[in-house]
Amino acid sequence: MWFTDIQERWPETDRSERAHALCAEHRDWPIDLCHIIMQHQVRVEMTEEQVRLSVGDPEHIDRAGEEEHWVYPKAYLHFTNLGMGDVVTATQSRRCCS
Repeated sequence: MWFTDIQERWPETDRSERAHALCAEHRDWPIDLCHIIMQHQVRVEMTEEQVRLSVGDPEHIDRAGEEEHWVYPKAYLHFTNLGMGDVVTATQSRRCCS
């Protein structure tokens, strides 16, 4: 899922280098995940920390029991605690009427 409204944080040429640096800081993360973060994308099973590094803080967070729904300008992210901390379990585009 692309978050096209998020401003680019790093020039394209720096992304690969930044991804490797990010993975050096988080040795338990696979390099493909670090590339996804550098591209400001989100995928299922990302942690809260990984999502914040990728697309920043949500506009707001709705909590319902064991679930959290993070609201961004163009998407909703659904987090569920799966026994290893909260992870993204679903993504949904946010559509609005015009």
